[in-house]
Amino acid sequence: MRARTRALGNPSVIGKLFSGKKGKRSAREPQSDRELTIDDLITLERYEDAADALKARIKRQPKDLHAHLRMAEVQLALNSAVKAIDEYVFVADSYADDGFFDKAIALLSKAQRLAPADVSLLKRIERYKAMKLMEQRRGLAVEGLKANKTTAHLSAANSALQLELLWNKIVKCSVVRELDGIALRKLFQTVHMLNLKNGQNLVADGDDQP
Repeated sequence: MRARTRALGNPSVIGKLFSGKKGKRSAREPQSDRELTIDDLITLERYEDAADALKARIKRQPKDLHAHLRMAEVQLALNSAVKAIDEYVFVADSYADDGFFDKAIALLSKAQRLAPADVSLLKRIERYKAMKLMEQRRGLAVEGLKANKTTAHLSAANSALQLELLWNKIVKCSVVRELDGIALRKLFQTVHMLNLKNGQNLVADGDDQP
């Protein structure tokens, strides 16, 4: 008992009991700047530091769309609407390239509210709306092509690719762009598809038969 009392009376022993492990940080101690995340910097409203950190991340991963969106938020906090719009446009274009037209249009609409006089943003929105509509038509047109007897010879392995290639060619026709999806499906379900070689004539002068 006396030995234990003497030990507790020793300042070095008391220090070890209450100090914890050497080098362990108290939960209440603030983190150093090196340990702060981008979210921490934004929460602390250290937007310049957050922008620098995001620039570094984007430099390492240029296609990190989440980082670009965070950068847009930071630029808005820094009252730099032009830079924020650039980030929104970049992400919107990336979404559109992957076929996510609704997301692209939503971001561009957000950017347009920041710059109502920017005609290029409006044109971009209209273009993506048209692309979205054409994508919807594409699905119905491909359905018609799949049901067409002249494309039935395509094997299951390559039919999807062949039909997509067909669509990419015929979509350039102005008539196709003007028809709605239902009309396209009916059209491609009934037409006779021909695979012509380069330079091959479909109709010659003087022919009576189409």
